[in-house]
Amino acid sequence: MNAFTLRYEKPNEKPQTTPVFYIAIAAIGAGAMALYAVLRYRNQDKDTKTALYHQIRFSMIISLLIMVTISLMIFFSVQGDKWSSGSTRGAYQIGFFCTTLALLANFLASRFIRRDYNLIKSMDRLR
Repeated sequence: MNAFTLRYEKPNEKPQTTPVFYIAIAAIGAGAMALYAVLRYRNQDKDTKTALYHQIRFSMIISLLIMVTISLMIFFSVQGDKWSSGSTRGAYQIGFFCTTLALLANFLASRFIRRDYNLIKSMDRLR
């Protein structure tokens, strides 16, 4: 599987390919929104709101993905013995951990934006 296609094979059958381009569209959209937030650092109120929006949206998406993943894991663990010979095993790749890294980076970004905003407000009071 990559961001554009899902290819799967069953024993003694022709490999099947399913388009999953919506993953690529979601990744490009998330990247564009993150780039927009990084390059538009002039208005800190809007930056804080944008970071909070990204954090809420990303948390909802990750929660949904976790629920779907757990459901699919249960389903495939029950059906796994029927579909495979038991000799192949899957492994977690780096993409599995990227979602956690993205959540952490978004949390840290919103925290540092808030800290910077508070520092600027405190300096205005001293004038």
